[in-house]
Amino acid sequence: MGIPASPGTRWFGTASAALLGCALSLLLSAAASAAPGWLAPTDLSERGRDASNAVVAADDAGDMAVVWERQSTTDPTAHIVQVSTRRAGEPFSAPLDLSFRSTEPKVAMTPGGETVVAWRHFQAPFTTVQISSRPPGGSFSSPATVYTAPEKAFPQQLRLALNAGGDVALAWSQVDPESGLDLLVCEKDPETEQETKCPNPRFVMASVRPAGGAFSPPARISPPRGTAPAEETEAEKEAREKQESRRTAAIGDVAIDAAGDVIGVWTYFDGSDRVAQAALRPA
Repeated sequence: MGIPASPGTRWFGTASAALLGCALSLLLSAAASAAPGWLAPTDLSERGRDASNAVVAADDAGDMAVVWERQSTTDPTAHIVQVSTRRAGEPFSAPLDLSFRSTEPKVAMTPGGETVVAWRHFQAPFTTVQISSRPPGGSFSSPATVYTAPEKAFPQQLRLALNAGGDVALAWSQVDPESGLDLLVCEKDPETEQETKCPNPRFVMASVRPAGGAFSPPARISPPRGTAPAEETEAEKEAREKQESRRTAAIGDVAIDAAGDVIGVWTYFDGSDRVAQAALRPA
């Protein structure tokens, strides 16, 4: 025969059960309202070669495009720009090759689903800037060359912007292989006589394409080189050119608004300080 519980014991047990039920109810309510977690990772590129520089864009419907570069299976020194797309709620497509011997891909999508991909393409002995576009639900176009750089100009730091109407802006940095600045001796070790050549400064280039139109001729948008005076001594010329060799620009980004106005931004070393600069291009 068990010992009957006292009124205090019965109250404690009832209160504990009530508190436990309340806590459980709060936990279940919080779990039901919590945001869903990340799904398991999915391989987009095929195994067997290294992939790198993956970038992604999405439209307002949830369709997506992922672009990356991957080592070629036939030439390990070359990279291929590849893309995989996904409609909202569906799996990603198999990788599609966009361009051989190409690197540094960028991708953008309009709210309505138009997709633009840009990259650097090596077409010995030149480097070109190329793009491919895809209408909503369509196929990617063959690569189109926007710009062919002079030999040894080496465009890099590619940036891409796309507005809702399909206007495109591209910007990148490069050097002038004919500047001759990198042939100057900036320093000379007095003990070893070892010479340090001056740098060849980078500058920023840009090109814009209105929807359905053609790309504008690429233009230098960062500060130009200074103009040599009508008369100067050899010593003055050398000092001026050494100063110019330090004036270099590094592209930051490019943007384009709904009207087609474009802005490019970069940092510029003016010889003593690094400053942020911008250039505007009205539609």
